[in-house]
Amino acid sequence: MRSMDNFLRGFSISFMLAALVTGAVGLVLGREHAGLLKRVALVKYHLASTMTAISSHYLFAMPTSFLGNVADSYAGWAEPSAIG
Repeated sequence: MRSMDNFLRGFSISFMLAALVTGAVGLVLGREHAGLLKRVALVKYHLASTMTAISSHYLFAMPTSFLGNVADSYAGWAEPSAIG
């Protein structure tokens, strides 16, 4: 049986890895064409939205507010009609 400590440790590790991976992807793809960047922004938007839903379900206030801001910032770049 898992304890709350195990749950919170896994939660923290997954958030840390997601932030590092999305940051690395952003740095690597920084000079690519706009269509690819918009698709990557769409993937990042869905990742941030999913992580926001998870953190709000478990009522983690600070991660939820930060992830909500991240999801909002990617929402403008990730408009499906703009990808083409």
